[in-house]
Amino acid sequence: MNRLTDQIVQNAGPKAKHYKMADSGGMYLQVMPTGSKYWRMDYRFEHKQYTLALGVYPDVSLSEARVRKDEAKAMLASGINPAVPKREARIEAAQQKALVKFETKPPSFRLSIADNALTIQAQSNKLTLSPEQTAAVRAFLVATPKEVKP
Repeated sequence: MNRLTDQIVQNAGPKAKHYKMADSGGMYLQVMPTGSKYWRMDYRFEHKQYTLALGVYPDVSLSEARVRKDEAKAMLASGINPAVPKREARIEAAQQKALVKFETKPPSFRLSIADNALTIQAQSNKLTLSPEQTAAVRAFLVATPKEVKP
């Protein structure tokens, strides 16, 4: 039996401490002292207690939170911890974002040699090697065997 209604959720106001308003199936609305409202669901998986975040009200309505709760319950019935696919999706999104960021902004630098001195300049950083240091780097690069790719 569902306990919450749209009107009850909308009228839930902040108090000195956060509090929970139960709905059904382990789902509840957590109201914070700041007035923020979070949909949560408590469940057990493999003898451990978990809390799943279902969304933030009003971005996620009561009916949408119930749909997400039902999806999580279906995953539990299939033997899947509902937090795992969510975590994997978040990690994948972060990796894709990092990949796009790297692809769109490759590191840029400029090399120049004047009077046998090597200068490496990248944005606001500048490194100048003396002629002796440049010769040592050149000797190192020549002596280093080439990479063998499989």
